[in-house]
Amino acid sequence: MFLLSFILLFSSCEMVVDLDIPEHEPVLVVNSVLSTDQPIQTSISHSIGAFDLNSISSVNNASIEVFEDGELLGLMDVTSVSYFNYMGVLDSTYEYHLNHNPIAGKTYTYEIAHDDYENVRAETFVPNAFDLNVQEISLLSSDDYESQYRIHFSFDDDALNKNYYRLRLKFISTNYQYNHDFETSDASIISSEGVENDGVAYWGYEALFDDDLFNGTQKEISIDFWDWKSFYVEEEGYEVNYLLELTSISKAYYTYTRSLRAHQDNQDQFLFAGEPVQVYTNIENGLGILGASNTKSVEFILPE
Repeated sequence: MFLLSFILLFSSCEMVVDLDIPEHEPVLVVNSVLSTDQPIQTSISHSIGAFDLNSISSVNNASIEVFEDGELLGLMDVTSVSYFNYMGVLDSTYEYHLNHNPIAGKTYTYEIAHDDYENVRAETFVPNAFDLNVQEISLLSSDDYESQYRIHFSFDDDALNKNYYRLRLKFISTNYQYNHDFETSDASIISSEGVENDGVAYWGYEALFDDDLFNGTQKEISIDFWDWKSFYVEEEGYEVNYLLELTSISKAYYTYTRSLRAHQDNQDQFLFAGEPVQVYTNIENGLGILGASNTKSVEFILPE
């Protein structure tokens, strides 16, 4: 009896199941975030099925009408753009653009038509920006290789609207710039970012948060960061500055970015270890995002 049980325990059987998976019907995918400091532009591609062997490619012959508060601004033009992909191979894509900068407080609508796809529509509202007031920059610690700083700043939130924000710190030298990591224990950022453990600070290069905890009041935030790149740059005679950037973003862009992050984090889990994450979209009859942003920034030099 023991031997029989052992054999049954370690034996296996194989069953083949035929799944009737419906054929994927491609839709247009829109990727556009309007900004008040640059003309309107977007990229258009198409979706593919989970088991489709084809690759995603840009769509170059769509018709895109742009409306501002219901009034037609015009049709977007399309141009070919060349770039080097992650393998270092020269590739190309297509970008649509309209020579008009979005205006805060206005609503923009895309009406997109293509012979091979269902027509799509998308709409977004451009939020107001809020001035930054840098109150203090202090040196916390320093050694021969790096220094830790804290910057304390504030801004006045608008009580009339529900507001969403993106916070970035940028390192700027004579030849280049990049988003710099920072740390904060601010309650609004921690709650919005979903940090679960009490007292654990947010760490990253781009914090998203809403005004649930400070609606209509002056909001004060402190962030800490390490200045460890500038030592090498300064030795070469380059000027080094930092840029603190607060961006008001539309609700759709906020929701899309958070869901995209959750989806990407879920890809790192073991098979069946996490729940599937549906990436948010506000594109009717399509996929992607039409969002909006409005940025205010303050450039500063670190104290000695």
